[in-house]
Amino acid sequence: MKRRWVYLVCGVVIIISLLIGACAKPAPEPTSKEVELNYDDGQPDNYQAIGRTPGTGYLVNFSPPTTPFTITKVRIYGKLYGTGYENLTFVVQIQDKELKEMHRESYPHTRFTPTGGWWELDIPKIKVEGDFYIHVFTHSPREGGVTIGYDSSVKNEHSEMTRDWKIEWWSGLPKETVNWMLRVIGTAVVPSE
Repeated sequence: MKRRWVYLVCGVVIIISLLIGACAKPAPEPTSKEVELNYDDGQPDNYQAIGRTPGTGYLVNFSPPTTPFTITKVRIYGKLYGTGYENLTFVVQIQDKELKEMHRESYPHTRFTPTGGWWELDIPKIKVEGDFYIHVFTHSPREGGVTIGYDSSVKNEHSEMTRDWKIEWWSGLPKETVNWMLRVIGTAVVPSE
């Protein structure tokens, strides 16, 4: 008789456990969301042409909202100036937080126009696990090339310049007023609601 009670109690406990498990909601699956990272208000206050020599360029540090973060596009606000740029190229480089190269690609200056605006570059899904940099080398001589817009609406905390591949602010512009208009679009994993 005792055994029957034991079996009955065990059976009831198992049935209750199964019912509770069937009623419980499973944890929501995380989803990917497209995010644009930027430090500008979308309108240039002015432009600056730099980068006549190799290793001289515009550098912006980005912090993704979550990791891993997958970079899918880079946006650049720039325009053409002068003459003789038809056969010139510029380079877009993605670097990790230690400034090690993760991706590099060259494009013709003629992707830009003399009137200026945003230009979007597709990136082959580069995954980052923390802060990263976008580095742009325009290789623009005095006579003509690409000039990049900058925004002064907020204090600069992310934009730098490079010379001979080293971070060095050598512009006559005050560093705190210059946010290079480089943006990143990517996907971040966010928890479902």
